[in-house]
Amino acid sequence: MRQANGLTLFVNFMVDPQYEEADKSSAVWSITASTCLPSGRTDTKSEVAAMVLKKGRLIPNLSGFVCQLNAYRDSRHRPQNVS
Repeated sequence: MRQANGLTLFVNFMVDPQYEEADKSSAVWSITASTCLPSGRTDTKSEVAAMVLKKGRLIPNLSGFVCQLNAYRDSRHRPQNVS
């Protein structure tokens, strides 16, 4: 069983800084997960996973993103002593 109770991550939707339209959802160019809220778009010091959104590459990139999240969770999980 894989658990990481109490683990908190921030999921960040990075918007193209040059996008000027009102609907920012169509300007998301990457998604990151970090242990702290980033101070800006170049702040990557607490990042544990990142995915660039590219046409035709969503599934492979999403798979890698989820693998990065799982690896981070597994690295933070300490198995309980069951003896």
